[in-house]
Amino acid sequence: MNFGPKWSPIVWEQATTTKAGKFFDEYYARHEKNLISSRKYKSKPDTQQLRWKRKMKVCKQSNSKKARQSYGTEAMDYTPDISPSDLSNIKDKYIQTHINIGIPQMNAITNSTSQQSLSGLWHTERRKRLTASNFGPIIRRNPSLKVLNLVKNLLYSTFKGNRHTRNGLLQERTSIEEYTLKKAEQHENVTVKSTGLLIAHEHPFLAASADGIVSTASGDGLLEIKNLLHNKPVNLYQASEKSSFCLETVSGHLNLKSTHNYFYQCHGLMNICNYPWIDFVVRTLNPHQLFIQRIFRDNTLWENIMLPKLKAFYFNAILPELCSPRNGKSPGIREPGIWYIAPTQPGKKTTTGRKKKNTAKQNNDFVSEANIEPSADQTPCTRRRGRPRLVKFLDKRIEHKWIVDNTSEWYKGTVLSVKSGKDGVKACQELHVDASTASLCKSQLRLSFQGQLWTYKNSTLFERIGTSETGHFFLEIFRTLKHSLKDTMQCSDSIDM
Repeated sequence: MNFGPKWSPIVWEQATTTKAGKFFDEYYARHEKNLISSRKYKSKPDTQQLRWKRKMKVCKQSNSKKARQSYGTEAMDYTPDISPSDLSNIKDKYIQTHINIGIPQMNAITNSTSQQSLSGLWHTERRKRLTASNFGPIIRRNPSLKVLNLVKNLLYSTFKGNRHTRNGLLQERTSIEEYTLKKAEQHENVTVKSTGLLIAHEHPFLAASADGIVSTASGDGLLEIKNLLHNKPVNLYQASEKSSFCLETVSGHLNLKSTHNYFYQCHGLMNICNYPWIDFVVRTLNPHQLFIQRIFRDNTLWENIMLPKLKAFYFNAILPELCSPRNGKSPGIREPGIWYIAPTQPGKKTTTGRKKKNTAKQNNDFVSEANIEPSADQTPCTRRRGRPRLVKFLDKRIEHKWIVDNTSEWYKGTVLSVKSGKDGVKACQELHVDASTASLCKSQLRLSFQGQLWTYKNSTLFERIGTSETGHFFLEIFRTLKHSLKDTMQCSDSIDM
């Protein structure tokens, strides 16, 4: 039965024949009062109408989600793409209108965007171009991967910053002051002035925004500041042990990693802004540390690696989406395929596999107990990649361990020629056995190689054995093999090539 909201106090009293208590009763009394108020509110016409609208909205969203599940994650109305010739014309027009602007207009943009992220023009102009802060993900990217996510991140990102980025912007002025004081302690007087968005004169599809321009007695340079490790009680040396951190420890000194995104950002700043060096600064608060590294311009890195890849990515992936957007349409943002092919360097091998040494030990690592001595005129054959090398016997010395009456003796011989088949385990060879004084029993001799029985097909196998007593004895044994397998030779041997 149902006692309503006060079921617990009622059941308590019936089960224990005692009152539950003041606070227990008050709690369920409030629960009953809230339930009555909720029923009154839901019974009002306005509330019912709002509930109906909300239900229809949720139903519409639910149906669209189901449709995407049935027809794909990007299900939408199909919008045919423009032809390649029309796209090429639109790209040329966009370049001439928005990218190839004059130097006076570039300087005006730089002067008007000194506040950088607080300027609307700064956001508008940098969206049309590749900026230095995004060089790292492009340079390090595999050209065969799809560009959809990267293009969306560059052109349609909704990221407005978090507490770490906001804290970094607030601490930037303080970091510049500490940098100036640190340089003064090193007997170098510097002044730092702010700058806006700088557009490359020779390559106007590239732009950069440095944290400041540094003026010294010996010349001018750039400044890039990173306020890192917020609220983390670790120093820079401890942080450098992590693979994701921008610094590494080399011979007890901290250096910027040459594979990190900040490294490509610094070189992009120097080449776009046309300055010979940049001071890369990392500042932490807990504990307080200030790291400064002066990085000099590398024209080879820029001209041979960075600039070709940036240019290919911009004109093949970014520019088509800027001049003719496909985001939110079917089939979506265009995929250029392999958008960059690195030029092959002369003298550089393309294979990455390790070269295998051609040694007798590696070629014959399957042998164990016996010895094979190659003749003086034999040259070792090379092994083809992916093919196992066959065992060869021609012109080699073979030493066998023959077991007779539970006793073993070693006999040596030389393989002279191949009588039938190819040189190997299953071929018939002509053999010369050295003279020996041992006596063998014909009925207990069997020759095996790795568990396989050697079947000799004719009695001329040992035609050139020699005239020694042991040689005639072997010839008689193998003639017997032709008539009966019962009179065989048994041998527990292993042959070493």
